Amino acid sequence: MEKSSLIFCGASLGLSLLVAMLALPFVSLSNDALARAKSVVSAEEIGSIDLGDFGTVEVSELATYYAENPPVEPTGGARKVRFEGC
Repeated sequence: MEKSSLIFCGASLGLSLLVAMLALPFVSLSNDALARAKSVVSAEEIGSIDLGDFGTVEVSELATYYAENPPVEPTGGARKVRFEGC
């Protein structure tokens, strides 16, 4: 390899690490926020959420609906994998 290629790779790696070190405090959660995110909250404590076109719905109603109407598993050979929010 040429010397200029090695210098470029080293400088790129160093710059990437520097940017990562400088950006980490801005993108990490505080200890308080992390503790709140790990704690369990009942559906009644959450209250209602806005589902856009569907309107405002209580979280307990959503949980009840999901328990009474579970998703239907496809009967075909391949299972469709969906990546969606919670």
